[in-house]
Amino acid sequence: MVPDPLLAALLLAGAVALLIGLVLVPVLRTGVPPMPSSRAEKAALMTLLPRQHDGLIVDLGVGWGGLLADALRRCPEARGLGVDISPLPLMVARLRFARQPRARLMRVEAGRFLVRNPFTGQGPVVLLLFLGPAMMTRLAPDLRAALPPGSLVLCNAFALPGWTPETRLELGDGLTTRRIYRYRVPGNASA
Repeated sequence: MVPDPLLAALLLAGAVALLIGLVLVPVLRTGVPPMPSSRAEKAALMTLLPRQHDGLIVDLGVGWGGLLADALRRCPEARGLGVDISPLPLMVARLRFARQPRARLMRVEAGRFLVRNPFTGQGPVVLLLFLGPAMMTRLAPDLRAALPPGSLVLCNAFALPGWTPETRLELGDGLTTRRIYRYRVPGNASA
């Protein structure tokens, strides 16, 4: 039996609309699209990540999972946690880490994630952020209280309002400039 072409077209259109919705609805809620970091940005972020880190690396807004994958390659003793609100990119990230016992991925809104505070009892944590300015503004006040002393926060493109960076790198191609920030949560522990 040959399927009706109109039915096939409607099913295809419905599947495409569903996939777009799985990405677009969370973008409308958060203002942050699932945009991967460029190779240059990832390389710069990795230079700010200490190789000897053997604790938890959290990618808040893990998206497709590329940055967390690079961080776990750089720090082979670390454990990874990827958190995102967007189901389709998170599904791709889950496939990427399916055979990676050191990585766990979860779908949670950023604010709710911090309220649950998964960092209690952890040593210093490395937090990776590539979120938009509005989300960074919302998270900035809560991060200092949520993260253990000595934790690092590595940010791609957008600064944390009210925080003073320990390091700031500028990447440019002559047309645009991107900034990478490294912050340390005050305290006597070190990452």
